Amino acid sequence: MNLQSNEAAIDGLADEIPAENAGVTNKNQGLEHLAKDVWSKIKYHLSSSTGVVTVGVPFFSSMETGIVGMPYLDSLNTRLSSVVAVYSGLGLIYAGGRKKFKKFLGVDENSLKGASNAADLAYGAIFNGVAQPFFYSAETLLRGRHIDPSILFHQMGLGLSMGSLGGVFVGWGIDVYNDLYGSAKSKALPDPVRNLHKSLKISLATFLTAGSLFFSMNYLPKIIPSGGNYGKEPSIPYSIVEKTQNVDLSLQADMERARSNLEYKLNIK
Repeated sequence: MNLQSNEAAIDGLADEIPAENAGVTNKNQGLEHLAKDVWSKIKYHLSSSTGVVTVGVPFFSSMETGIVGMPYLDSLNTRLSSVVAVYSGLGLIYAGGRKKFKKFLGVDENSLKGASNAADLAYGAIFNGVAQPFFYSAETLLRGRHIDPSILFHQMGLGLSMGSLGGVFVGWGIDVYNDLYGSAKSKALPDPVRNLHKSLKISLATFLTAGSLFFSMNYLPKIIPSGGNYGKEPSIPYSIVEKTQNVDLSLQADMERARSNLEYKLNIK
């Protein structure tokens, strides 16, 4: 009797152990799946943001300095602020919104290139038309300058016009960098590049980003100023710059008056 009861107890333990192990295994698999999902989102954010920065910085800097007439240092400060914002989450918002916008329009990888570009153009115009004025205004306030409310409408128009064209290039950059970093496959890359080893693709992406930023900060101001905008009064009225110039002229006039008064008093004595 005791022998039978012991055997039954042993059988019961044998049944319980696999069940407990299965529970631990399922839990570990769940944590592993969660970790992979989190890393996938982080990688998508980094690859998309890097694509936005690599293409967006030289494009918008050249548009701002060469066409709008914004002083190069003002444009550079604005772009640096936008880089911080992009990696802080704005890049993920832009890329995610772009994906949903194209899905809403029924545009995907198999759609015609013209349809995809048109969707990027529209999305870039809408997004930048809203975002650009905030970038310019924030940068102006950080430098302690006064913002003329009327310039916000001017900046919104610039965001719509520059963002529409920029949306096509930035969208291409997002697709390319998602493929290079392994976040998503894209037809934006030619087959020889798409089939490269993972490490080579990451190295290529790093090289392109470094080259883009180096070019924007060192060579762009030497190329774009050919129109006469760099270091001079903007071709399009830019009230923030004008007010700063007026303040500088006022200070110079005050200093001249003070110097003249001092010379006059010294001559009297």
